[in-house]
Amino acid sequence: MTSAAIAVDTRILDTATSGFRSIAALRSREFLPAGAEPHTPASLRAPGETERVARGDIKEQIKEGADLLRAPAFTIETLDSGWLRRNPRLLESALAARDALAPTLPLFAQVPCTIDALTRRDDRLSIVNRFARGDPDGYWVGIAGAEVCDAEQLAAAFDFLLMLEQLGAPCVWTAPGTLAELAWSIGIAGVEIPLGRAGGFRIPAATRQIRRVDHASRFEFPSLMTSLSADLAAQVLASEALPESACECPSCRNASDVPGRLAHADEHNLWAWIQLRDDLGQLDAGQRVERYRFRLKAAAKELAAARKAAPTLRSLRHIQLTEQTLAVVLEEGILDTPRRLRRAS
Repeated sequence: MTSAAIAVDTRILDTATSGFRSIAALRSREFLPAGAEPHTPASLRAPGETERVARGDIKEQIKEGADLLRAPAFTIETLDSGWLRRNPRLLESALAARDALAPTLPLFAQVPCTIDALTRRDDRLSIVNRFARGDPDGYWVGIAGAEVCDAEQLAAAFDFLLMLEQLGAPCVWTAPGTLAELAWSIGIAGVEIPLGRAGGFRIPAATRQIRRVDHASRFEFPSLMTSLSADLAAQVLASEALPESACECPSCRNASDVPGRLAHADEHNLWAWIQLRDDLGQLDAGQRVERYRFRLKAAAKELAAARKAAPTLRSLRHIQLTEQTLAVVLEEGILDTPRRLRRAS
């Protein structure tokens, strides 16, 4: 299984060009690049303006020491979206800037879209064909609404991601949260995880220390295929109801008590995700799917034990959702994307 490059989390653009419509509210943020402004399709009609935005985007990432660069992009809401019409030009301008400024750094085309834009397979194919232009080093994909959709919609999103990978470059799916393990298991090259990004992780390149962004620390429970808030995690760890009570990661071994373990949750989480990535990397496609099926059944049993220790712990919807999604993926032959694409062409 391929693995995408490492990206930087600190002060990378994310605000200047990709869907932050209320940019004024972000002016005080540390990571906001100086002079960042929102853009619209109309503001990018002039080729010179498109080139200026693309070059500025790439320069900011180089300035912050990114190991992986991202092309500027806009959210795709429908196939007729003005953003979609501007994306190929932005991508081509960004690639030209990358060639001039940083030829040794991989540049990933950002493909931000909504789950509704991927409902029809013809629409998915159309978006994939548009992003094939420019021949980027990979695809950095955001799918708004993926964690609150139903199994059929989520399966369509996986079909889209696997189509992009068939263009010959790795695809990194951003912000899948509890969907990360399923994505890896069905063959997505890289995924984002709650504390950072795995496939690449978003970690400052120099120190390899995690930098959280605007959320309370959570503690990863691989047995439940999710993370829990500090109060719930403390109850479960103290009860010794789950395997994580005897976690062997360095941060858990070095902690003298549960509060000490929770204080270093990010280090524990990073260790857990790297271990999962490495374990899956040793398996072939069929073995990864079977392993995930086994993990789903085990997680459902572990959830029952965890709820005895922490009665306020709600049922974890992602276990049922991902089980249903995997069934749709297999029934519709989505894992056989290369054959389906050849037939479509």
